[in-house]
Amino acid sequence: MVEQVKIDEQVRSALLSLLRKGLLRIRILGEQGDAKRCANEAHHLHNVPGLLLDYRDELLAFYWDVEREGYLGSGEDGTRYKDEWLVLGEHRKKLPPSRVDR
Repeated sequence: MVEQVKIDEQVRSALLSLLRKGLLRIRILGEQGDAKRCANEAHHLHNVPGLLLDYRDELLAFYWDVEREGYLGSGEDGTRYKDEWLVLGEHRKKLPPSRVDR
């Protein structure tokens, strides 16, 4: 059994803010009929609730190294998430290298 790690409050707040902004973005893009960009936003954020429920450093590393990079690689402008990514990026620097295959 993996031991539950207490999530840092700044990380928690940043993740919740990501979800809030992302859901609002999906709503706006949906109203504009832009399904592809809605999917990009949803793909970027779909694992964040699980990260909040069962926080583990390796899951944050996966978000940062894979999902965030994939979002940016899809051509999306991540400027709207700069404040959240600043917090998460600082925390990510403290973690060991990611063990995920890219």
